[in-house]
Amino acid sequence: MGYKVVIRNIETSEQRFLSGHTNNVSALCVSPCGKYVASGQNNHLGFKATVIVWNYEEGTMMGSYETHKVGVEDLCFTCNGDFLVSLGGRDDGNVIVWDVQKNSLICGSFASNDTSGDAYNVTRMHLHGGCFVTAGDRTLKIWRIEAEKRRVHGIDVEVGKLKRLVNCIVVDEKDEIVYCGTSSGDIINARLNLRDDLECGDSPARSPVMIGCYSKITRDLRKMKTGEGDLYAGGVTSLLLLKDGKLLVAWNDGTIRAFASHNGQLHFAIHNAHTKAVSTVAVTNDGVTLISGGCDGQVRIWEIKADVQRLISILKEHRGPITSLHISSNNENLISSSTDGTCVVWDVTRRARKHTLMGNTMFMMAQFTPDGIQILTCGTDRKIAYWETLDGSLVREIEGSNVGTLNCVDISPDGRCFVIGSNDCTVKIWEYDSADLLHIGTSHAAIITGCKFSADGKYIVTTSADGAIIIWKYPSETSEDSKSTSQTRRTVVIESSYQLFLIGVKDLKRKFTRKRYPFANVHH
Repeated sequence: MGYKVVIRNIETSEQRFLSGHTNNVSALCVSPCGKYVASGQNNHLGFKATVIVWNYEEGTMMGSYETHKVGVEDLCFTCNGDFLVSLGGRDDGNVIVWDVQKNSLICGSFASNDTSGDAYNVTRMHLHGGCFVTAGDRTLKIWRIEAEKRRVHGIDVEVGKLKRLVNCIVVDEKDEIVYCGTSSGDIINARLNLRDDLECGDSPARSPVMIGCYSKITRDLRKMKTGEGDLYAGGVTSLLLLKDGKLLVAWNDGTIRAFASHNGQLHFAIHNAHTKAVSTVAVTNDGVTLISGGCDGQVRIWEIKADVQRLISILKEHRGPITSLHISSNNENLISSSTDGTCVVWDVTRRARKHTLMGNTMFMMAQFTPDGIQILTCGTDRKIAYWETLDGSLVREIEGSNVGTLNCVDISPDGRCFVIGSNDCTVKIWEYDSADLLHIGTSHAAIITGCKFSADGKYIVTTSADGAIIIWKYPSETSEDSKSTSQTRRTVVIESSYQLFLIGVKDLKRKFTRKRYPFANVHH
């Protein structure tokens, strides 16, 4: 959870925190015996990332090391819990073995060869305590730890001419077969060929080799006759091998699903809604039209009925993934934002482009004001921009953060305020007309991914990348104070040895610096 590791009791909901990291935790694993927890973090470019081994019961730090550059991609304990294996990220590429009992580094090696890309996953065996598997971009290896010689030896799995990017790996209980989910949407099946007699060592009896490449059972009769299958759309992202031998696949299938809010019952599903993943959806106020945006850069308009969902139109303007969609209150205009540096205002009725907003940024979100007159946008340039809906002209820009990307924005139902969530883990409330910062919330421990006002404007819901959902009570006095202050500007007279100043109270702290004017600590 951000910089911390959280241990939560499922029955009592009691939580305790393991503190020691200096940046976001990127990888986490628990030893098979349950005695140890290991966590790795990301770091800034040019700095090394920390791996920490914790005592689970006491919640204390047993040991740590800083060997990987920039970030730790994945972690795993060996099956006997003697060793911890850590895998560095793209800037590092090394696999490191740590002796848990002796609290010291043993060895390390580069996790890929000259012809393959980076490794992203590492997993342990179930019986062979000195072995583990790594996989990634065109690389799949079995490793053997030689603790006495302080070295680790890797053997490539023979896959022929097959080139795949492996997203996830799982090994069966007998250490015979490894399954690898790929970004192409199929599953590689390889035989490890390890020795059955554990006393003879962990070295393979012969070279590990791929024995198959699985796909989804097709419903197409023509493919079925030829023995072809369907790929898992968007790639296989997670695998779980059950004890009865069944393989559970989770994947990004490009499907839009509608559920009942009161009982979660599935109403309808639109299969293959986009050629790539569906990134965002929006629905008109009458509930008749659904609009979807995808990672393919397309905006698609669907007619929604009880028995059928029909594709009406495909809008092709963006060259990058769609990050947000928002429909104006009158259901006439639609705005789509994209990572390609553009926001497009569409005419929903004519299904045509009206204006294009362009900026030197990757737009993360765009939203109409309640009256539909203006548009707010935010993105990687850390600026909040005001635009005119009529002609798409830029009205105002303000600095939303001096640290990280602005990920999300939402305007209050009355249009007086808006909320911003950013990579600096803060939630900020601004007054719309004056663009004054009113409140800052700092309870999140990771980047903010979403923010939304409740329908009555009394609450704000925010989500973050660590899975946290926080409900904030909106300060009721803020709107009244900001309204009265904007209507009646109070003044204060300050006399100093320099000159006489007549200024607005709200501008006092902003206009003067402590260095030049000694009275800058005066507050309104």
